[in-house]
Amino acid sequence: MKPVSTRLLSLLLSASPLAIPLSALAQVTPCVPDDLSTTPVNWNVDFATDVQPIFDVACSGCHIGGSSGGLSLAPGSAYANLVGVPASNGNAGIPRVTASDPEASFLFKKLNCTNLNDIEDMPYGARMPRNGPPYLSLADQAMILDWIEQGALAAAVPNLLFRDGFDGRAE
Repeated sequence: MKPVSTRLLSLLLSASPLAIPLSALAQVTPCVPDDLSTTPVNWNVDFATDVQPIFDVACSGCHIGGSSGGLSLAPGSAYANLVGVPASNGNAGIPRVTASDPEASFLFKKLNCTNLNDIEDMPYGARMPRNGPPYLSLADQAMILDWIEQGALAAAVPNLLFRDGFDGRAE
């Protein structure tokens, strides 16, 4: 069973009359993330058209045209260098991107955790992009989060619900 997006769960729970904080359901983590709960969920995220452009703009100084930290995010090679690939920082103990699991994705921690320098023994290193602040916008972080939560696929999956041209207004 695919995990439910924590952002989507948070939005659903906050709308409930029995609203409880999402933090009461999640396990405690040393990362203090930027709050993405109010950003819209991006559906059917495509790596090449939705995620790669974020890397092209924000990571070009070190990871495109170079491979700082052993990671090249250049178009054509970024995907193969991310999904299921062990992080070059051995202290992290997690892959760069773990499909469907942003909590176990080194890349997402590097982009989203506000307190990386304060975590004991600094297992993740510094927050990215290194020239921040400003860091990635909440919208860009949410796009990467949604891509990972949707399985970190190389290409978006065609919308299967409407593949036959469904029109709810037709008789």
